[in-house]
Amino acid sequence: MPEPAIALRRQPMAFEPALTSEEAARLLNIHPKTLLRMARKGQVPGHRIGDLWRFRASELDAWFRGERARLETPLVP
Repeated sequence: MPEPAIALRRQPMAFEPALTSEEAARLLNIHPKTLLRMARKGQVPGHRIGDLWRFRASELDAWFRGERARLETPLVP
């Protein structure tokens, strides 16, 4: 039987390893305790797993780029 002309195929999603607070803080060049405080306040994207916080580099990158764009927007037109 011939295959349909339009076939939807899912690409396998690559698993992105979670970063520890120390690893994530190193990427952002801040102290790990500062990063944890920001994560608890919801100021930075993070995932709480039990008592531990884990971070994704892609989410931190998107957050950082968004923060920079917001800060670089002039306050007065």
